[in-house]
Amino acid sequence: MTTSTKLLEAPNKLLLAFALLLALAPITFAQSTASFETKQEFDENQFSENLRDLTLFQDSEAPLFQAGEIRVRIPDSLEVIFDEELTQDNFVLLGSAVDNGRVEARPEITFEDRDKTLFFNLDQDLADAEELIIRNMYIEGFHEHTRESARLELLLGEERVSMFVTGFIDIEINTDRTDRTAPKVVTNVQFEETEQGLKVTWEDPTDLDLLEVQFLRGTDSQPLTGTIYEKVGAGRQEFIDTEVLPGETVTYIISAYDGVNLSERVEVMYTMGSVSEEPVEELPEEEPVEEEAIEEIQEETEEIEEVQDEVETIEEPQREEVSFTDLTGHWSEDFVIPMVEAGIVRGDAAGTFRPDDSLNRAEAAALLHRTLGLSEPETPLEGPFSDILTTEWFAGYVHDLKVLGHVEGNPDGTYRPNEAMNRAEFLTLAMRVYWGENEALTLDLSAPSFEDVLVGSWYEEVAAEAKERGFVEGRICESGQGSCFVPAGQITRAEATTILYRMFGQN
Repeated sequence: MTTSTKLLEAPNKLLLAFALLLALAPITFAQSTASFETKQEFDENQFSENLRDLTLFQDSEAPLFQAGEIRVRIPDSLEVIFDEELTQDNFVLLGSAVDNGRVEARPEITFEDRDKTLFFNLDQDLADAEELIIRNMYIEGFHEHTRESARLELLLGEERVSMFVTGFIDIEINTDRTDRTAPKVVTNVQFEETEQGLKVTWEDPTDLDLLEVQFLRGTDSQPLTGTIYEKVGAGRQEFIDTEVLPGETVTYIISAYDGVNLSERVEVMYTMGSVSEEPVEELPEEEPVEEEAIEEIQEETEEIEEVQDEVETIEEPQREEVSFTDLTGHWSEDFVIPMVEAGIVRGDAAGTFRPDDSLNRAEAAALLHRTLGLSEPETPLEGPFSDILTTEWFAGYVHDLKVLGHVEGNPDGTYRPNEAMNRAEFLTLAMRVYWGENEALTLDLSAPSFEDVLVGSWYEEVAAEAKERGFVEGRICESGQGSCFVPAGQITRAEATTILYRMFGQN
């Protein structure tokens, strides 16, 4: 055979081999898949966000999705966790596997690994070419430390076969925003009397940016102050108070801190038992006191009381000074201080008011409850909305306002207490309370009250009357012309307090 003949035959052999590979390719590379849309992005420091649909597709040549546990895990490198409450309320399964009756649309779901992993049971194997769509998995934990992208991990069955989900989660860095998401509250506070003192234990919240847990402390003889008594780093979850005396009642106010924000407070009390076993020394009997001595004591007592009355008369007109380290010189100082003195507005454990922080829906309910002059609420028998537990600090406030018809939930039966309120929402809530005690104005709504309030908008009448009565003044529009209300902007603690002061504090 000549060299030229060999050269001609070589390409034919290569073509034959390539054709054979093509014929085998569908069998070799067929596989079950798990994927969601590639590169889903989130801004940091926002509230919980929904992952896009995670789709499981079963292929008969590689049947991965069989009866057993289906676990969806967020990798440790990504500093976010599942929002247990939102996911629990909205989680649903879709797709042909549900349509064919192999899987329930609302299975029971469980969280573990400090909310890094979600799992549910698959009762039957998926059939060939069937798909299962997992929808409404909410994630949270965005903060300034999050800087990475990662893929979800899928763990299958009892043997935990692992596969990575196609598609990346990205946390988009936005340096113009600061962390305004407060940690969740400390839970399961327990006490134990030890030889060293009173041992306090608790469970840290699952927030990934938790820095420490802070304790304020008060006793029968030493009232609570804003001074931090103890700081415990995240993960330790216990400390021993060596200063509690036998028979003394101690009160702790506990807050979680992420370096920027404090959680809502948890107040707990404990009365220390008497651990002393030493015999009590008997005191000698007192000798009878003569009548002259009694008269002398009474005269001295009267003199002391007269001096005390004079002191009280001098000090009575003076009001206790209210001071927050971050309020001096702030534009809202003259509005906030009277509301603090009236017991309507409260600062935090660090002695700050945080006037420029956004106001969430739980805080708004407490603020309006106190503005109405209602007594401190009792723990309700059941949560006023599906996402509020009776044990949460704001449950009573929201419950009372709901009974009075001042607050309404969302169409899905939730209240979303930790969600920031925008200006239109808060003003509507405040005006609803105001109208409950005052007559509404007759307004001409033919023209908008502010440049950015559209005729026919759901908050049009609220904004118009609030402006007419001087409750809100608006801001200069971005164009530099006219006054704008900015209805979708988050309302700050200072703005909300000022509105309520103008409504109710000047009466």
